[in-house]
Amino acid sequence: MSADAPLLIVPYGQDPLGKLAEILLDRHAVRLPDLSDVVVLLAHGGAAPRFRQQLLAAARRRGLDALLAPECQTLNSWVGRFADPQITPLSSTARELVLLAALSDHPEIVRRTGHWPLIDSLLALFDELELNSHPVPEDLADFTALLADGYGVANRSLEQLGMEARWVFVLWRAWKQQLRDTAQFDQTQAYCENLRRSVLQADDPDAPTLYLVGCTHLARCERDWAKAMLTRGALNVLLHGQLGASGYHPDTALSDLVADLALGIPASSAAHETGAGSKQPEHGDDAYQQLLDAVFATPTVAIAGEEIAARARRLAALHRTSPAAGRLQVREVSDAEHEAQAIDLQVRRWWLDGKRNIGIVTNDRKLGRRVRALLERANLSLRDAAGWPLSTTSAATALVRWLETVETDFAYAPLLDLLKSPFVGRSPHDDRARTVEIFEEGLLRRFNLASGLSRYRAALRDHAGALDRDYGSGSARAVELLLDLVESAARQLLPLAGRKPKAPQKYLDAIAAGLEILGVRASFATDEAGQRVLDELEAMRVALSEYTEGMSWPQFRAWLGRALERHHFRPPMTGSGVELMGLPDSRLYRFDAVIVAGALRDHLPRPPEYSAFFNDSVRRQLGLPQRQERLLEQFYDFRRLLQSAPLVLITLRREEDDQPVIPSLWVERLRAFHRLAYGNGLEEDGLRTLPAASTFVISCRDDAPLPQPTTFPRANTAAALRPSTISASSHQRLLDCPYQFFAADILALQRTQDIDEDVDKAGYGQRIHRILQAFHRPVPGLPGPFGEAVTEHNAEEATALLTSIGDAVFADDIVRSFPARAWRYRWRRTAPLYIRWQSQRSSDWTVSATEVNRRVAFDDNSLPTLQGRLDRLDCGPQGFSIIDYKTGAIAPLAEVLAGEQIQLPFYALLVTEPLYSAVFLALDDSAVREKVELAGDELHVIRNQVRMRLLQVHEQISRGAALPAWGDEKTCERCVMESLCRREMWV
Repeated sequence: MSADAPLLIVPYGQDPLGKLAEILLDRHAVRLPDLSDVVVLLAHGGAAPRFRQQLLAAARRRGLDALLAPECQTLNSWVGRFADPQITPLSSTARELVLLAALSDHPEIVRRTGHWPLIDSLLALFDELELNSHPVPEDLADFTALLADGYGVANRSLEQLGMEARWVFVLWRAWKQQLRDTAQFDQTQAYCENLRRSVLQADDPDAPTLYLVGCTHLARCERDWAKAMLTRGALNVLLHGQLGASGYHPDTALSDLVADLALGIPASSAAHETGAGSKQPEHGDDAYQQLLDAVFATPTVAIAGEEIAARARRLAALHRTSPAAGRLQVREVSDAEHEAQAIDLQVRRWWLDGKRNIGIVTNDRKLGRRVRALLERANLSLRDAAGWPLSTTSAATALVRWLETVETDFAYAPLLDLLKSPFVGRSPHDDRARTVEIFEEGLLRRFNLASGLSRYRAALRDHAGALDRDYGSGSARAVELLLDLVESAARQLLPLAGRKPKAPQKYLDAIAAGLEILGVRASFATDEAGQRVLDELEAMRVALSEYTEGMSWPQFRAWLGRALERHHFRPPMTGSGVELMGLPDSRLYRFDAVIVAGALRDHLPRPPEYSAFFNDSVRRQLGLPQRQERLLEQFYDFRRLLQSAPLVLITLRREEDDQPVIPSLWVERLRAFHRLAYGNGLEEDGLRTLPAASTFVISCRDDAPLPQPTTFPRANTAAALRPSTISASSHQRLLDCPYQFFAADILALQRTQDIDEDVDKAGYGQRIHRILQAFHRPVPGLPGPFGEAVTEHNAEEATALLTSIGDAVFADDIVRSFPARAWRYRWRRTAPLYIRWQSQRSSDWTVSATEVNRRVAFDDNSLPTLQGRLDRLDCGPQGFSIIDYKTGAIAPLAEVLAGEQIQLPFYALLVTEPLYSAVFLALDDSAVREKVELAGDELHVIRNQVRMRLLQVHEQISRGAALPAWGDEKTCERCVMESLCRREMWV
């Protein structure tokens, strides 16, 4: 190969960008230090900063402290300078709308697939057809014949074949016609035209010298451009790897590219042979390359396994010690979390060893995100070359949660997420965070408000005094102003969020107005991800300039979601020197150490994206890229990575979601060959002692004495801290676990109250209590009460009233929750059963009071006051009777009599009137009956026993008796204080 040959081959083991820097300095020595008339066209833009560093370092080695650097771009961006100034290509967002408009004339096709999936498939196909210069025939019959030849079928009238041909033919023509009608250029169309225009200017004496670097595949229009530029002597091509292979081999991608460009294959670039008679060195990079060449050589005999074994024996005879020793290792772990932790630990080890150019290469984006989180936890930030979808940034999340707030009638979850976002109300003088806390805890959770701005305002009006009392004066007014802000921001958008089509510009205007009022727009402008969101909204607005159709709100939301998902956010490098990237992004890189992560069959190689149209044989007929070509590009990338650093670690896992997974066949081939040659599968030893993921903890050295074994906790409390009142539930906690009583009732620790969006079992019970209260006593806003005793004669009328009260109580729930209908149905079945029981009860008992709040003080004022609420108190000839409604589980009578279940005896202590009985009334849709009853002497005995025990226990507590945790299994299962007592540490 001559010094000025247009084809430059850099071996796998060398740094391609470092070699290119030396070539430029040699070839253009007479012009130094001015290299401004050179253009370097890189495989991807991420390599440009590294190339400039390599070039400057090479220049300094030659005594040059400064250079006028060459222009570094991708081919796509460079040819943009040759664009016709009169033509502005469609943005990716705008061309979706152009095709969407074209599809409006073909509803029969859209009905089968939906708009957006069809648009995705069609645009990908149209791009491939344009890039590979294959025009669709003007006649449908000719196009069908072309597809039939590709499929290899003789019957060209097959219905399925005809449908596919007609769809593509009709939609391609509709797409082209839409572009002509609107006088617009597609981006791909413009790119191909720019390539042709650049060739016309290549003969200019002042035209720059071009170097095309690191490409593995060129579309037909790009190949035509490259051939034309090579013919004019205006282009040089630098490839990283080796040539000469064919078939299923990692070098095939480069060999095919060179053949397509008619450059010829230099003899010196052919792949190394690994026969027994080879005269290669036993150590160093040449020996390592021989190993890799032997592993991936294309079999030449029918029984491939025998040839692999023979190659392994020849290599072992040539190199008694594995060339991969200390350089290439494979680490296999149990699961994804363990794999991420192993990668995290290895990167930090390398970092401590002084390596500052570390690569993590993976097609598994989920694994990559987890690794990034672990490294950032260790204060090792990394640059993510691929970035992540804009939709996953906090800025996009704020926008989406705002739209969900409007869509769901101000549901509490998206509304709180929005109000807690740092993009809302960023003024340092704005106590927004405190107001949101009051709104959440003092209003939403306290009164179980799940949605509805009107419901929030009504609750605020009813409980403004309580908010000011509990959270400070002015709290209610602050919450009111917060709701005013939200309502004002939503005013324009609320009428639009329906299914009736409207001009999409109206949606964008309403969103912009809302973001402005919330202060989000100003916050977005100072945030990199937020500015990208604003840019996408503006791009959507610009794209609508030629779009005259209407969109429903769901269609618009889908379009917006696609824009946020399609575009990626790439934050700037923070200076750590650790980079996360996919296989194509790693081209032209040279690392101090590299990890090829997630080496599973599903990720390495990544399965090619299958087109909705045409199989490989038809794609070959049309000159489009085929599946095998995509696989060979990834095969090349994997082979290249194995020589991209002095240290290479491959990681994989055995399980994914508790299911076994299959390793990459390329990695299995590598391990199998090495096992045949050297007796081991390249197992990595340094991380072998890494514990299982469930127990993995990163620790630091600590010379302090080991802690003593933990015993069950015991709390001692001062008399001043004892609660002034005690309820049935707190008394039950004292019996179940004194430490639970200490935490909940003395320290007053409480779990955050959940908001029930759907009616659950507990919520059903609350509603039944309210229904029965309204049936027997007046309740504002509800029908009732039934003004007479229930008898067999008025049972039908009573049932009707009870049912109507139930409908009124469940009305709000049914509006916002479909499952609430099932609970209402259950109550409708229960109501007549309750009336039947009540009519029998009425013969001896009269309802005296409902929902009765009682407080009873002991004679000794130093003891707590008893307090509670009785569901119902009846009066009869023998005295009074307590009725406690139960819609769920009921304590067994034996536990009540043993004093272990305290509710009924405790309620009996609250009644100062002559008491005869206390009853649990089971309310079920199959029966309404009294299940547990304490009456007469039995009730008085147990009530007195409970009273005496309560007095004794509180006297002991006042004298400083400890309150231990008992660790009772049944109690601990439902305890919310487990994080405080840490039962798992001492049981």
